[in-house]
Amino acid sequence: MKIVFMGTPTFGREILKCLHQNGYDVVLAVCQPDKYVGRKHVLTSCEVKQYCIENNIEVFQPVKIREDYSRVLEVNPDLIVTCAYGQIIPKIILDKCKCINVHASLLPKLRGGAPIQHAIIDGYSTTGITIMEMSNKMDAGDIISQSSIDIDINDTYSSLHDKLITVATRLLLDTIGSVIDNSYVAIKQNENTKKLGEIYRRVIEEIKGFCPDLETELGYKPWSPEEVERVNAWIKIVLSGNDPKAAINVSVSTPETEKAVDEAKAENPTTIQAAPVEPEATDDLPF
Repeated sequence: MKIVFMGTPTFGREILKCLHQNGYDVVLAVCQPDKYVGRKHVLTSCEVKQYCIENNIEVFQPVKIREDYSRVLEVNPDLIVTCAYGQIIPKIILDKCKCINVHASLLPKLRGGAPIQHAIIDGYSTTGITIMEMSNKMDAGDIISQSSIDIDINDTYSSLHDKLITVATRLLLDTIGSVIDNSYVAIKQNENTKKLGEIYRRVIEEIKGFCPDLETELGYKPWSPEEVERVNAWIKIVLSGNDPKAAINVSVSTPETEKAVDEAKAENPTTIQAAPVEPEATDDLPF
C-alpha cells in the first residue's frame, strides 16, 4: 500500500508522523515551497518537510500543484492522505487516485480555512475532526468518519490545536483500515452550508481597523466578556453592506451586541447598516 501524504504545517506533520510511525508506507510527501521567514528573511522549510528530511521520505514542493502534479502520478499511489496542505488538489489527481482529507472541524460546519480559530471566535462548545473523501469543491466530499471534543472556556487556538491533533491521529488510525479495504459507508454533506474561510479573513482585517485598541489577539487568548461583546458587534457591522449573502450567524444576538450596533450606526449613519442574522444551516448529520 503506497501512500502519498499532502500537508504543510504542524498539524499536517503530526498526521504524517502518525502514518509513518504506524508502519504505513509513505513514499512521497507533498508540501508548500520553502518560505522566507522573519526580519532576516531566512529561507525556512515547513514542518512536514523537516520531518521528511529526518526520516528519509521523498519531498515534492510544487509552487502550483494544479500545474505541476506529474510526480504524484508517477508514484501511482494506492491512497493519498491530505491535511492542511494549502492548495486545491487538481481534478486529474482526484480522478486517478483515492484521496481522503483530515479536516479540523465537524463538517459541514466550518468549511474552508481557519476552522480552529473560527470555532473559538464563534463561541462553539464542541468541535472535532472529520475524515472525508476528497472532491472538486472545498471541503465538500462525503464524510467517512468524525470524532468530537468539547471546547473548554479557557481554550485558545494553541490548546485546541493540540487537542485536535490527538483526536485526528486516533481517528485516522481507526478509519484508515476501512478506507484501504473500501468497507466504509460515507455520508453526504449539506451542500447549502456556507464556507467561512474567506469571510473570516475579511472580518479579521476589518476588526483590526475598527478596533485598534483591542489588544487581545483573535483566537489566541481568552477574551473578556466585554471584548466578546465588542467583537461580536463589529462582526455584524463588517458583514453588512459589503456582501448581503455573507450575513451569517457568526455571533449570538444579545441586547448588549444590538446596543453596540445601534451606537455604531448612530456614529456613522450614512455608511454602516446592521445586517440581518440568518439562522444557521441545518442538516441530518448527528452533530
